[in-house]
Amino acid sequence: MIFFEVLHLNEFLEEKTIGYFSSLEAAEKAAAQRATEPGFKDYPGRFLTVRREVPSGGAEGSQVLYEAYIYYHSSDFAYEFRHRIGFFTDLAEAEEAAAWAERHSQGELPGIEMEYLTWKCAMNLPRWEGGYERY
Repeated sequence: MIFFEVLHLNEFLEEKTIGYFSSLEAAEKAAAQRATEPGFKDYPGRFLTVRREVPSGGAEGSQVLYEAYIYYHSSDFAYEFRHRIGFFTDLAEAEEAAAWAERHSQGELPGIEMEYLTWKCAMNLPRWEGGYERY
């Protein structure tokens, strides 16, 4: 299954995910809509459209993806970082990937909590409508 992820980067290269789209045209339309909104218009040209492919299963045109990732954060959330494990069309596969990553983790990081999570990503549903004030 092929899909397109739209991201926006601020001056520190921190990213906001605008959404996941079933066609390049839909992805470009979402980026163009956000480009005129508060926050996004302060950093024009910082939209990135990435072509992605989920190699296992998944019917073309599927409206749901699952992302498995590791969420690193300090206890006060002053530090946060996500590391993507991958995209999947099946929730069980995403959960197994997160569990595998946890089993094979190299151990704890001092002062940092690590959560192994999955997230349901709706297709063709742009986020951040109305823009944003700060990252």
